Parts: sequence; structure tokens; C-alpha cells
Amino acid sequence: MRGDPDKVQVFPVVREGDEEQDYERISSSITSFDAESCRCTQQDDKDRLCAVIRTAFGGLSYFNRAIRKQMSDAGLSADDLSSESSQPDLCGLDAV
Repeated sequence: MRGDPDKVQVFPVVREGDEEQDYERISSSITSFDAESCRCTQQDDKDRLCAVIRTAFGGLSYFNRAIRKQMSDAGLSADDLSSESSQPDLCGLDAV
């Protein structure tokens, strides 16, 4: 199910004249990224997303870390990526 992360290209979209502010917002969004915060019109959709993430990554916290690392590797975040390990997985996906 996993693809090759090296094939993913990420390009920040920033406004001319507001680059610094936009880069700060992008970095902040990456730092605070949490798949548990996703919103779906139907609860069943969110439940299915959580199940797919659990199957592919073993839990939301692992998925969150993978996304943050991918963004960091793309040069979009310099944050410490290990802080996620202490946060609980609210979908119950880390309990094995």
C-alpha cells in the first residue's frame, strides 16, 4: 500500500511579498498536523480513514510522524519529529 516517498515532490505555495509569513504558517501547520483532527461529513468516512491509516502505518501517531518527516525532508519544517511518540492515538490505533 505504501508508495516510494522519494517520488513525492512538495512545493510550498507562498504569496509574493508575504513569503516569510507564509513559510512560518506552513511550518506551523506541519508541526501541528494531526490526522485525528481531520473532518469528514460522515463519521463512517473518518472511521474508514482511521482504518486505512492503521493498516498502512500502524496508528495515527506513526502516520503523523511520517507526514512530518516527509515535509521536513522536503525542506518545509525543521521541527523535532520525535515529539509525537508521547501523544496518545485518539482513534485507538496504537493499541496492539
